[in-house]
Amino acid sequence: MVRDTYYSILGVSTDASRADIKKAYYLKGHHGGPLSMLFGIAFFEDYVGQLAMASSAKIEAEQNVQDPEVCRLTVQDKVKALQNEREENLRNILKDRLRPFVVGQTEEFVKWAKSEATRRSKAAFGEAMLHTIAPGAEECSTIVMRCGGNLHIDTFADVSTTEARPMQISLSVVSSISEVSSNDWDACALDATGPKKYNPFLSHGFLSSLEESHSAVKETGWMPRHIVAKDESGTVIGVVPLILKVDALKNLVAKSRVSSIHITFSSENEWHYLKEKGFLQRIGMQYHWRNRNYTCFDDFLMDMKQNKRKNIRQERKKISAQNLTMKRLQGNEIKAKHWDSFYTFYRNTTDNKWGSRHLTREFFHSMGSKMGDQVLLVVAEEGDELVAGALNLIGGDTVYGRLWGCHPRAYYPSLHFEACYYQAIEAAIELNLKTVEAGAQGEHKIQRGYMPVPTYSCHYLLDEDFSKAIDEFVVREATQVKLVMKMIQDSGPFKEGIE
Repeated sequence: MVRDTYYSILGVSTDASRADIKKAYYLKGHHGGPLSMLFGIAFFEDYVGQLAMASSAKIEAEQNVQDPEVCRLTVQDKVKALQNEREENLRNILKDRLRPFVVGQTEEFVKWAKSEATRRSKAAFGEAMLHTIAPGAEECSTIVMRCGGNLHIDTFADVSTTEARPMQISLSVVSSISEVSSNDWDACALDATGPKKYNPFLSHGFLSSLEESHSAVKETGWMPRHIVAKDESGTVIGVVPLILKVDALKNLVAKSRVSSIHITFSSENEWHYLKEKGFLQRIGMQYHWRNRNYTCFDDFLMDMKQNKRKNIRQERKKISAQNLTMKRLQGNEIKAKHWDSFYTFYRNTTDNKWGSRHLTREFFHSMGSKMGDQVLLVVAEEGDELVAGALNLIGGDTVYGRLWGCHPRAYYPSLHFEACYYQAIEAAIELNLKTVEAGAQGEHKIQRGYMPVPTYSCHYLLDEDFSKAIDEFVVREATQVKLVMKMIQDSGPFKEGIE
């Protein structure tokens, strides 16, 4: 009797073929009826999507292939593609729904969540579905935490029927990033920014290289003190990379004195959020190159004013005229000899300009090994000899240019511009990346296509009088920075109409 009832629900005969049963199963589930809750249709599809069972049934029902093995492989490939698309769509929906909480609109978010839970619970099988997806609600909490949310987060399933129970978060401070696995750390870093804005300087590979190479350790005046947040099950759900600057002469560590907190190069959203928490806001300026869907370097040049375009071409011609060969190396293409030579170049730059070397030779070897294709090293060769190099990191949609140096016994006109700016532009075009961020300072970058963009930092000072004086300064400074940026934009190197 039960057997006959299930067949009758599906609307097929008891001797129906496997394909007919799957087709009927999909149709009944998709268009409503007793089976619809299994697929999360209508009220829950935007949270759990369509189950693989339903996708498989639908695709198989649409196949006209006679060979069972061919049919199976075709269905398998299509289900996998649909699953990837489904997960991406659900991720985007979830992030949009959590965004108000992340940016500090807590009351609005809680009000929406309670209303949403109440509405969903009234659907057929609604409460059962809410409790079924409760583990997913905890994942929501994890994503919020990684995006920079508060420590206490209400789980979605709880608000449907009972008073919300805050998720218990434990915080700890670790003295080395090695105490956190690279997978856990990088998952937090990626969720905080999103793939397109992933910051390689926050990666486990970069930070651990600083520590393991003794470039950022107590003995050199830098003390790692990273904050790690874990949920009730011990899963890492958030990290804050912190390094204390120590003045060994004053022995600040022994006295446990911390007078200020500085968060540099924050996102604009973080900048606004931290203002509400008492941090001072400061804006700065960097010069970035933007890829306007160029297919080659000449495409970029055609957007420049004629005199700027001519100047760049003349500078680039000087490289070949000096018998120099430029190469862009990534990942395994970068050998130990390249890092040894680059360390010499780095020392030459710091000795001549800043007089202090913070990075050790081992740092470059370690970083290159751990970060792979995220490292882009531009080198200049004269014959078989390496004579200059520029270090870049690749993260998200951006090339980050950071260090440059050349052979201490020679000077090559225009080589700095070629290695640091033009090669980075060519790399961005070749890799289809949106931006080249070539570091701080450098008004000379403007005529080479790098335009000003604001940068954001936040500062918390314990001394109230000092904090007030700094606040007055950064307000005046911001006015000047905005004025300078506008003047540069109005008189920039690009043709009229190019933004």
